[in-house]
Amino acid sequence: MRRGGLKDAGKISKIARIIRLITIFYYNCLKNIKILEKYYEKTSCYRRFWK
Repeated sequence: MRRGGLKDAGKISKIARIIRLITIFYYNCLKNIKILEKYYEKTSCYRRFWK
């Protein structure tokens, strides 16, 4: 019984780790997208100003 429990715990920890990695990856992507949007807004404003 103990071995089965440990195996289940291992599976759960692996799944949790994968979920954590995915969430971190998506969070970073969203951050980068927001930063890029801000940057593009600035560049577009500068372009309008210089034109």
